[in-house]
Amino acid sequence: MPNKAPAHGHRLPLLWGGLVVGSVAADVAEALCAQSTAVPACCLQKIQQHNQPGYALEPFSTGDFTMHMARLAHALRACGRSGPWRDELLPVADGSGQTLGLVERGVVRVLGLRTQAVNLVGLRPDGAVLVQQRSLAKPNDPGLWDTLMGGTVAGNETVAETLERETWEEAGLHLAALSNVIHHGHFTATRPVPDGGGAGLLVEDTHWYTALVPLGLEPVNQDGEVAGHRPGCARPWRRVCSPTRQRGCCSGCWGADSAGNQGLAHLASVTGACLPRPSRTPQGDIAPRTG
Repeated sequence: MPNKAPAHGHRLPLLWGGLVVGSVAADVAEALCAQSTAVPACCLQKIQQHNQPGYALEPFSTGDFTMHMARLAHALRACGRSGPWRDELLPVADGSGQTLGLVERGVVRVLGLRTQAVNLVGLRPDGAVLVQQRSLAKPNDPGLWDTLMGGTVAGNETVAETLERETWEEAGLHLAALSNVIHHGHFTATRPVPDGGGAGLLVEDTHWYTALVPLGLEPVNQDGEVAGHRPGCARPWRRVCSPTRQRGCCSGCWGADSAGNQGLAHLASVTGACLPRPSRTPQGDIAPRTG
């Protein structure tokens, strides 16, 4: 069975130099504070800011942000509260979008850090929509269905570079071989995820695109993270989302996420409601994409 996302727990702001950069579940923060003697150079300290409780990265919340976040990431891993470790760095930004530094991907959800993603809806000239089945070896949501491509913006990439890279890695397609590649803007999804023993919170800005994939050009996965692709017949599946659904794709794929974001409504309006309705998989649910 696919992993189940937990309900929202009690979370407090995570601060760096007075700036809110994320959030952390109270029990995770307390576990880190309790082991501060083992990790003296990087612990969390409970503080009050503007009469509100939060946790500050100590000892000084100054210096090399990436170095301090690396220590925090390893502390989370040591106490068993990180997500799947990826050895991949993602950017961390402040509220204005300014990049502060980088952090291990496996802890971004536990720390409620905002990430960026890209999502590509592949359309056929005959109106079909190309979908992918996630690999059964994926740590999150194995075997579930998703759009043609979706991926997270890495620390050294632009959104455009991620779109190019992920389209090749997940579908074996070059953007130059596609037509009508259109950027439709971005939306934000926020929902709980299972990372860190049920302490994760996804906060993600997704830039979504559509593209026309010529007939005869077939997607072939390159990185082992996709089990296969298939075209979906669009006409019978006109209802593409439901505001009452509690599980769905954070990249705007097949369902409304738990915060009620309208990513699918945007997709449907632009594509003429030609996205397939969420279908059951052998595992019994649709894909709430979490990386």
